[in-house]
Amino acid sequence: MKKKSPETGLTELESHLLSIVWRTQPTTAYQVRQTFAQSPTRSLALSQGSVYPAIERLKAHGYVRSVALKDRRKTEQLHCNSCRSVDCMSVPCA
Repeated sequence: MKKKSPETGLTELESHLLSIVWRTQPTTAYQVRQTFAQSPTRSLALSQGSVYPAIERLKAHGYVRSVALKDRRKTEQLHCNSCRSVDCMSVPCA
């Protein structure tokens, strides 16, 4: 099991992904993954098998909400929930 922050309860990967969602919202999980792939942070796993489940956990814990787009791929736009993100990001989401 990955080590979680005592302040936020998030893993390092979840924290990084949440910061990307916060900076680029509205965004999609694919765009988050692409942004993360271009980041100089290489110490974290970057497989689809780690990124997409981490985004699902952020949604399940109320840090991120999604809005379904009307397309064939069932794409979801991701947005921060300011009521949860303020605690961990120290600034409200846009």
